[in-house]
Amino acid sequence: MLTNNNDFSDVKLLFVYKNNSQDPTQKSLINSFPRFLKGFQTFCFNPQERKRFDPEKMNVSNRFIEAVSNHKPTHIFMWLVYLNPEEIQWCKKKGIKMIAAINGFASFSTGLFKSRELYIKSLQLLDIFFIPHEPHIAKMRSLGINAIELPFSFDPSTFRRLPLIRLSQCYLNKFFFVGNFGDGSEQSHYRIDMLKYVAQYGKLLTVSDIKIDHQNIRHSKPIPYESVLNILANLSKFLICSDFFPNLNEYNGFNESEVTDYDDDYKYAIRPRIYTMIGAGSPVIIERHQQLQRFFQEEKHLIMWSGYEELKDKLSYYDANHAAYIRIAKEAMDHVKKFHTTDNRIQNIILPALKSIK
Repeated sequence: MLTNNNDFSDVKLLFVYKNNSQDPTQKSLINSFPRFLKGFQTFCFNPQERKRFDPEKMNVSNRFIEAVSNHKPTHIFMWLVYLNPEEIQWCKKKGIKMIAAINGFASFSTGLFKSRELYIKSLQLLDIFFIPHEPHIAKMRSLGINAIELPFSFDPSTFRRLPLIRLSQCYLNKFFFVGNFGDGSEQSHYRIDMLKYVAQYGKLLTVSDIKIDHQNIRHSKPIPYESVLNILANLSKFLICSDFFPNLNEYNGFNESEVTDYDDDYKYAIRPRIYTMIGAGSPVIIERHQQLQRFFQEEKHLIMWSGYEELKDKLSYYDANHAAYIRIAKEAMDHVKKFHTTDNRIQNIILPALKSIK
């Protein structure tokens, strides 16, 4: 146990999720929670029990009800909203505090519910809804949802510097990018154009759903193993991330609703990959934006840019200046290990929030 705080000795938390081997945050939370809460248990829906859009059918899971009856939790923490309103209300009648969290860009919609109204109703029943995107907090609260910001984090046991690779300085790629493009959106075209520009200055490896036609770009299909991504990141001199949304209208209007999900204040959105890539130990290159600057300092933790001319200058400088290259990589890695691990989020955000609703 990392905490001696007896305020949580009576907390029995049931972590509800659907198994997803490609969700590193889910695995990290399951590994970290027991270090803080003695009364931690998990309940995992199998894929057949919670298919996409299945909660709309209001199928109450007898297996879940049995688990609650046996464990007698004081709190239920859903990693994504896998319980339907009827199940949430059943738990609340038993005096159980209901919490949920999401790990992606969408705060206002989910692959489980076709109906936006039903999804919002489920969120309104919760005692806490953790979301990673600060611009959505006010909108959520205006709908009667107790939204609390839970920024992304990383697991230092998975993403870390590999000393033997680093000491050799034998990089297989100058640049490395992880992310998909296949929906044909303006964001996809923007990312492809940006990566083609970067590839003018060295070999680039992409792990993505499509192959970019460029002589300096090598391609790998999506890799579900975070440990492999960590090795590839260590074998790359620079890591490329992208948070820019050229046309937010592409992400509005999926469901009928009076709520506009994404407006001009949300042109940039932090992704979880930024934390994991920093943890791997190479400098991260990313567009400059205000949300990012809430957590990281420019030229101390990240190489930020706002136009291709600046991007070219930054690449040239850090590629040629080994001392500056090593400094920014080390300071960034130390920063995320100190302030942005899953343990940090549990101790500094989740536990105080639980205490507030006890």
